[in-house]
Amino acid sequence: MFKLILLGGGLSMKMLSAVAAVMDKDFKKRLTERDIAIVIKTLDGRNAVTYRLQGGRISSIGRDHPDPDMCLTWSSAGDALRTALHLSPQRMVKAWIDAFRHDRLKIECKLEPFLWFSQTLTQMLTVYSDRSRPKRFLFINA
Repeated sequence: MFKLILLGGGLSMKMLSAVAAVMDKDFKKRLTERDIAIVIKTLDGRNAVTYRLQGGRISSIGRDHPDPDMCLTWSSAGDALRTALHLSPQRMVKAWIDAFRHDRLKIECKLEPFLWFSQTLTQMLTVYSDRSRPKRFLFINA
């Protein structure tokens, strides 16, 4: 069940980034700058999903990666789900910090890909929230 939720999250991220790439050519170009692999898994190794950004496309596969750029290891699937199910951003950030502080979440990453990925997520959110210039999506001006 946990693996299905992770794969569904990957599909959502794929759709959000594809729409953002259509709306903003700079973001589309940014996605092609780097190839990275991100793994989310449980400590026991029973659940693992690898998300790959390669050539500007996001894909996911239901297994571990031998050398990921980032890895989030949860103590259990239940801990991951309880942490992710907070609806308000403030409560979600607090839950992630608490999970990390109480050893329910371990984060391993290579610094340069992590910084690039964080900046890319920020750019994607800006594409959706910037109302100063009109966006084009298919034939609709937003």
